[in-house]
Amino acid sequence: MDSLFNIIAELSFELSPDRMALLAEKFTRLENVAQINSVRSAWGPNINRSLFERFIRELAKHPGMTGNELSIAFKSAIAVAKFSDGKGRQELIWTGPATSSVAVRHTEQALCEVILSATRRLFIVSFVAYKADGIIAALTDALLRNVQIDFLLETSKEHGGSVDIDSAAILKEKLPTANFYAWASEQNIGAASVHAKCAVADESMALITSANLTGKAMEHNMELGVLIRDGALPKQLANHLYGLIAEKIISPIRGA
Repeated sequence: MDSLFNIIAELSFELSPDRMALLAEKFTRLENVAQINSVRSAWGPNINRSLFERFIRELAKHPGMTGNELSIAFKSAIAVAKFSDGKGRQELIWTGPATSSVAVRHTEQALCEVILSATRRLFIVSFVAYKADGIIAALTDALLRNVQIDFLLETSKEHGGSVDIDSAAILKEKLPTANFYAWASEQNIGAASVHAKCAVADESMALITSANLTGKAMEHNMELGVLIRDGALPKQLANHLYGLIAEKIISPIRGA
């Protein structure tokens, strides 16, 4: 029975909640699951055929199950899927050598997805930023959509920071309406660095990564990250970053 429930759980992530609810309602009309073919049309045209066939094969092992019992299993799966969406969905992000064991997406793909998802505002944090043409193109498109873009970057040595490259100046040239922030010197008593790397869009999607905003990090380095869709974490991250501005812990970079 566990195998059947596992497949129903997979179905709840494959099908929309409305489709799952429709099926659950249809199942209540069945005396037993042997009549499952009578509601075949309710599955819709885009069902994953392999998953559907696995479900039918597994269901055949439980001919005594009633339609009401199957309906309850589907309703339970709907509730769990909705609860899971509220907690957020995570995806492993990796740049570097691949293996046959796990399929993962590259950092640049994930960051572009975050940028593309932004409709109102986007906050990006990086130690350095340069030679990331694909990301710059996505950010340029975001500006054309009137998305507010804010950067928190480590400042150059010339401006009291710890890196040789003036990332803010490089990005400002390509993204003239973006906002650039640095750790305010009066707040950074120990002269520490901005070493975090993350991006958050509209409080609904976030990427937390080891990768700097550079071409090498996007395409060649071994970089690890997590992409989070929905749930509380993207909102918490956005609130924290904008709180750094509100409390003047970070301040606008002069001339950027």
